[in-house]
Amino acid sequence: MPEHIEDDAAARALRDDITDADLELLSLVNRRIELVQRLREHKLERGYPLIDAAREDWLVARLREANPGPISDAGVQTLVEQIILLVRSEISDGANSSPARG
Repeated sequence: MPEHIEDDAAARALRDDITDADLELLSLVNRRIELVQRLREHKLERGYPLIDAAREDWLVARLREANPGPISDAGVQTLVEQIILLVRSEISDGANSSPARG
């Protein structure tokens, strides 16, 4: 057995898989931000309310229903709430533009 986790091939492989999953999550969150921005612009053009609490409740229920686990129903609720808060923050701050990278 390796003395340090950095020398453990199984741990490295799992960490690589976790990183790959995180990169997928990042891509999906960026896509969601872009879609919500487009919907926001559409709502503003037509005078629709920007926030639809009933739709958000529906989304949580739909995702709970579709969830195969292991995340709990409470975890699904928290995940959706946090994603919605993040997306709103990104859009309202204008932080959804391409970041300057050096």
